[in-house]
Amino acid sequence: MAETHLDQAERHIRDGEDRIARLATLLEELGGHGHHKAAEEAKRTLMSLRCSLEIARDHLQIGRAGQGP
Repeated sequence: MAETHLDQAERHIRDGEDRIARLATLLEELGGHGHHKAAEEAKRTLMSLRCSLEIARDHLQIGRAGQGP
Protein backbone atom coordinates (compact mmCIF):
# COMPACT_ATOMS: atom_id res chain seq x y z
CA MET A 1 0.00 0.00 0.00
CA ALA A 2 1.36 3.41 -0.95
CA GLU A 3 2.10 5.98 1.72
CA THR A 4 -0.44 8.81 1.80
CA HIS A 5 0.55 12.47 2.12
CA LEU A 6 -0.67 12.47 5.71
CA ASP A 7 1.31 9.32 6.52
CA GLN A 8 4.38 10.94 4.99
CA ALA A 9 3.79 14.11 7.03
CA GLU A 10 3.48 12.00 10.19
CA ARG A 11 6.76 10.24 9.38
CA HIS A 12 8.47 13.59 8.78
CA ILE A 13 7.19 14.86 12.12
CA ARG A 14 8.57 11.80 13.92
CA ASP A 15 11.91 12.32 12.17
CA GLY A 16 11.86 15.97 13.21
CA GLU A 17 11.14 15.05 16.82
CA ASP A 18 14.11 12.67 16.82
CA ARG A 19 16.41 15.26 15.28
CA ILE A 20 15.34 17.96 17.70
CA ALA A 21 15.94 15.62 20.64
CA ARG A 22 19.47 14.89 19.37
CA LEU A 23 20.13 18.59 18.81
CA ALA A 24 18.96 19.42 22.34
CA THR A 25 21.44 16.88 23.72
CA LEU A 26 24.25 18.33 21.62
CA LEU A 27 23.31 21.82 22.76
CA GLU A 28 23.66 20.80 26.41
CA GLU A 29 27.11 19.38 25.67
CA LEU A 30 28.09 22.55 23.83
CA GLY A 31 27.24 24.74 26.80
CA GLY A 32 28.88 22.29 29.16
CA HIS A 33 32.15 22.64 27.30
CA GLY A 34 32.27 26.40 27.74
CA HIS A 35 30.91 27.43 24.33
CA HIS A 36 28.26 29.68 25.83
CA LYS A 37 27.86 32.11 22.93
CA ALA A 38 27.45 29.29 20.41
CA ALA A 39 25.03 27.56 22.80
CA GLU A 40 22.87 30.69 23.04
CA GLU A 41 22.70 30.98 19.26
CA ALA A 42 21.90 27.29 18.98
CA LYS A 43 19.09 27.67 21.56
CA ARG A 44 17.41 30.27 19.35
CA THR A 45 17.66 27.95 16.36
CA LEU A 46 16.31 25.05 18.39
CA MET A 47 13.35 27.18 19.53
CA SER A 48 12.59 27.98 15.90
CA LEU A 49 12.74 24.31 14.95
CA ARG A 50 10.41 23.42 17.82
CA CYS A 51 7.92 26.08 16.67
CA SER A 52 8.07 24.73 13.12
CA LEU A 53 7.47 21.21 14.41
CA GLU A 54 4.45 22.39 16.39
CA ILE A 55 3.02 24.02 13.26
CA ALA A 56 3.56 20.77 11.36
CA ARG A 57 1.74 18.86 14.11
CA ASP A 58 -1.18 21.30 13.92
CA HIS A 59 -1.38 20.93 10.14
CA LEU A 60 -1.30 17.15 10.42
CA GLN A 61 -4.09 17.24 12.99
CA ILE A 62 -6.19 19.43 10.68
CA GLY A 63 -5.49 17.08 7.78
CA ARG A 64 -6.44 14.01 9.80
CA ALA A 65 -9.64 15.72 11.02
CA GLY A 66 -10.55 16.57 7.42
CA GLN A 67 -10.23 12.92 6.44
CA GLY A 68 -13.18 11.89 8.53
CA PRO A 69 -13.74 8.43 10.02
